[in-house]
Amino acid sequence: MIFISSFVVLMACNRQSEITMQNEDVDFNNKGFKFLQAYYDECDSNYLDSARCFFEKALKCNDGNSVAFYNLMLILGAQEEYKEMVELYQKRINQLSENAYLAKAETYSDMAILYGKIGDTLSYCEMTQKASNEFEKCFNQKPVSVDLVISFLMFSAFKDGKESAILELKKFEDVFPDEDYYSAFKSQLMEYNPDDYFSLRCN
Repeated sequence: MIFISSFVVLMACNRQSEITMQNEDVDFNNKGFKFLQAYYDECDSNYLDSARCFFEKALKCNDGNSVAFYNLMLILGAQEEYKEMVELYQKRINQLSENAYLAKAETYSDMAILYGKIGDTLSYCEMTQKASNEFEKCFNQKPVSVDLVISFLMFSAFKDGKESAILELKKFEDVFPDEDYYSAFKSQLMEYNPDDYFSLRCN
């Protein structure tokens, strides 16, 4: 994810919005995003290669650009470049500060999913445990944020099944700013499919 404090592991382009700062890395990211959107609109996989090129350029300019990183993960996931994704996530985890608990939790949970796709059971279990540990640290800090709840429940849906995550959701109803937001996320959980992780589906 990288998931960036949202519906972290659905990995869908419609969660992404362009950013408009004038930095060079941001400009490359925005150009890549246009190709990514074109892929969704026209279902032409050639757009993915163009998008990937721009996202990689953005990260060469600024390897801390989390939006470009997330977008690149979308592309690599669609191209089933899972081992390369793992390498990039490992590099990213080393860039995070010691107390970046949520970012670490989201990164470890994504890595667990990737190791599951690769078939590396030992690494999958290790990353799952690390993600759980970081989420626990997050919940020890107050107040509990909506971003944290969403990330945690998506991870729970992956690890324990969506039925378990939906039951957990009831405990956090008061964290959501309004009923519509709560209902929308509940619908996301009900439609959860683990195969959608790192998967791009055009119209």
